Amino acid sequence: MGYLIIAIVLFGLIVAFIYGRKLELLKLDARDVFKLNKSVSTVLFVTSHPDDECMFFGPTLLHLIKNNVTVHLLCLSTGDYYGLGETRRVELLNAGLKLGIFPSQIHLVGSFHDDIDNYWDGREVAEIVDKFATVTKAEAVFTFDDRGVSGHRNHISTSKGVRNIKSDVKIFELISVNTFRKYIQVADIVLSIFNPACIALNLGQFRALHHAMSCHKSQLTWYRRLYVIFSRYMFINSWTEVR
Repeated sequence: MGYLIIAIVLFGLIVAFIYGRKLELLKLDARDVFKLNKSVSTVLFVTSHPDDECMFFGPTLLHLIKNNVTVHLLCLSTGDYYGLGETRRVELLNAGLKLGIFPSQIHLVGSFHDDIDNYWDGREVAEIVDKFATVTKAEAVFTFDDRGVSGHRNHISTSKGVRNIKSDVKIFELISVNTFRKYIQVADIVLSIFNPACIALNLGQFRALHHAMSCHKSQLTWYRRLYVIFSRYMFINSWTEVR
């Protein structure tokens, strides 16, 4: 038992050291991580449902906004699976303000129905993303990878559509991890640190993200509350550039 306690303490110290080191590195301009324009940077995040911006992309959104990058958010559905589309639209706008994204930078098109059992048409997704990439003059698009973090078919369709856009922009995909890693919170930094495009939050930023997520009141079921506490995506984002 004594050896187990020692091992746990040592592992905790290692995690704290690596996480602290990552936070020190991120004090540099976060635009360097994604090789964005230093003078004027505009990016577009493409999500499937209201609350995706907090549950999955929050660490990166906060870091880019902190570094004066203009962030536009394109949400492809109103999250109307239970008929709460209008409620979720308002929640998204409020959460955006908490994150530092103004309503004029949030584009909720509602072109697709929120449905975990069905895929969306990738060509239609690509057309919409192309339109907003042009309108916002984005130099990079951020979205899910082909596993969609949670395996949600709408997330996967969003990723597929973004991969097929014609716009001449960088495309970054959020790396999905296995279930064990997904719920070990900050400890996942031990495995994520080797990715150069890794973003981590400090405690103050986590509180800001938690406040933003609290705006999605209609979605705060008991299991989502646990997700907010334990998910590494509330603290860490790892990205891969696919174009």
